[in-house]
Amino acid sequence: MANIIIVDDDPDVRQLFVSIIQTANHELREAGSGLQALALINQQRPDLVLIDQNMPGMSGLELARHIRADKVPFIFISNDTGWELVKTAIDLGAQSYLAKGFEPEQLLLNINIALAKEDKQQHPQENSISTATGIIAGRSHRSVAEAYTFLQSIAQNKNISLESAAKQLIQHIEETSSFLGMGEDR
Repeated sequence: MANIIIVDDDPDVRQLFVSIIQTANHELREAGSGLQALALINQQRPDLVLIDQNMPGMSGLELARHIRADKVPFIFISNDTGWELVKTAIDLGAQSYLAKGFEPEQLLLNINIALAKEDKQQHPQENSISTATGIIAGRSHRSVAEAYTFLQSIAQNKNISLESAAKQLIQHIEETSSFLGMGEDR
């Protein structure tokens, strides 16, 4: 379960995001402005921040510049899809950029990918566990947390360590890809 802050000045948009993200059982906090978001971040570092660009007071880009120094991962979500804004957001470190009007599954997928990237950076020794969890999440349409729990159950059922279960899963995937001619050796 990840700690996610939703930053948007429109309470209806925040509520929509909450209703989508709650299905993945994440802990959610809301901020109606960049300043409120900074206060929440200072109280407890989140695992991910969802940022709207157009807000009164502090824009999404300004907020991104502030949290970038603390290496807090973020996703931009905005009505504004101009190339310069998208490029600037990505250059500031946005994990992804979603144009409002997306399907709920797109939001959840982008959140799962961003959380998996962050987990890899925070715990490089657990790369195989993160990779295996990502494979399970992607192929079974589960949240990252559900995929991790599933990987744990595989390890328990086989009476092996979590790391071993992850490495075995990855090995099987690589062997299957190689067998089908989909490996890097093509």
